[in-house]
Amino acid sequence: MTGPSSTPRPEHVNGRVGGAAVRRDPATGRLESTSPPLERFLACVQKTAACWLWTGRIDRHGYGEFKAEGRKVRAHRWMYEHHSGAPIPDGMVMDHLCRTRNCVNPAHLEVTTVRENTRRGRSANREKTHCINSHEYSPENTYVSPRGGRICRTCSRATKKRSREAKRGA
Repeated sequence: MTGPSSTPRPEHVNGRVGGAAVRRDPATGRLESTSPPLERFLACVQKTAACWLWTGRIDRHGYGEFKAEGRKVRAHRWMYEHHSGAPIPDGMVMDHLCRTRNCVNPAHLEVTTVRENTRRGRSANREKTHCINSHEYSPENTYVSPRGGRICRTCSRATKKRSREAKRGA
């Protein structure tokens, strides 16, 4: 039998793979990086005039992923913590001020609450000027719920009226 699977792997492989210094872990047989994390991180960053774009693995939501200390982390979070020297507090999230999910420029990142991050973000619903039934979202016709959602007063009144009528008929 020929090919890569028939070739015995040496216990230690020292060298470079994809530009990173690597060695084979004798216990697991896996390749692991011997480069410092910051060096590996910066090898996956393309600096543009505005953003520092992550060119490594991107998750299904558009955020960069980076392996540090044996676990996967979001690249922008790792960069913020490395740059600031402090962990992101529990319950807080990172806001990309530039609105580019794969940007890792620490100047474009800010620790904030989920609510504030959502408020600042682009939202298809926030862009809407009319409800599903074509009623305008005007100050007079819009109720803003405690969670920040908009409710059309005309539709709300119609729903309550139908509900009352259904209770009377039952």
